[in-house]
Amino acid sequence: MWLEEGLVDYMTPQLYWQIDPPAQSYPVLLNWWVEQSAKGRHVYPGNALYRTSPNVSDWPLNEMIRQIDITRSMRERLALGNVFFSLSEIMNNVKGIQNALAILYQEKAIVPKMDWL
Repeated sequence: MWLEEGLVDYMTPQLYWQIDPPAQSYPVLLNWWVEQSAKGRHVYPGNALYRTSPNVSDWPLNEMIRQIDITRSMRERLALGNVFFSLSEIMNNVKGIQNALAILYQEKAIVPKMDWL
């Protein structure tokens, strides 16, 4: 409701699902959240970076890269970036995540414009 009525400036839903299988997956859920933004508020999906840890779910690093790419493909539909949980995987460079993110985030981020403010 907050997103539909524009009562928030952005939403960060925890989309801690893999891309496959497609029935209840990262792109399906991200698309649903973006569709709820009738007032044009931003959606920054929360990504389960911690699941790349061998002690948790041992997702392949490529899962996170693909999720970032999916979010970027929806930029025109208000999916404007990703929020990663948790920082410890980046700090500990689990599966080389620092190198992968350095390649994906070479350009400085521009603060998205919020015309309603």
